[in-house]
Amino acid sequence: MKKQTVVTPKPAETLTQKFEHGLQIGLRASLASLLAAYVALRLGMDYPIYAVIAAIVVTDSNPDVTRKMGFARLVGNLIGACLGALFGTFLGHSALAMAGGVLFSILFTDLIGLRDTQRITAYITGIVILFHGDSPWLYAKDRFIETTIGLFFAVLVSVGMEVVMKKMKVKF
Repeated sequence: MKKQTVVTPKPAETLTQKFEHGLQIGLRASLASLLAAYVALRLGMDYPIYAVIAAIVVTDSNPDVTRKMGFARLVGNLIGACLGALFGTFLGHSALAMAGGVLFSILFTDLIGLRDTQRITAYITGIVILFHGDSPWLYAKDRFIETTIGLFFAVLVSVGMEVVMKKMKVKF
């Protein structure tokens, strides 16, 4: 006879709890993306949107999750930029070269044990192959810098807000 497990449902979040959670992530993401965009624009980066995307995508209400996601994204971005530049240099910037680069990047990250980086590695590999123009290594370097700016501010804001919230004894 099988033993039955009793599952206790989690209490539903109240509207106030949902609002507080959304406000916390929204404030972190908006401040991190503002700072990332400002710095990327001041540095004259060609596509500051990548800094904004990176800042928003890794932002979480838990600073530890933000740091973990930020690090995985940084590693995936570095690998993807290098793979994209290599593929772009030797195979050009066709859709077929991009598809091969995406496939290779996913297999490569899986083989070296970096599954958490697969999607970002494939994404960066693909955009570097397709949009590098005549300078794949320069394009890859710029995408890496822009994304790193966004990741830096996501982590900085997340950790900073956590410190401030603890000092003010604010609990979300």
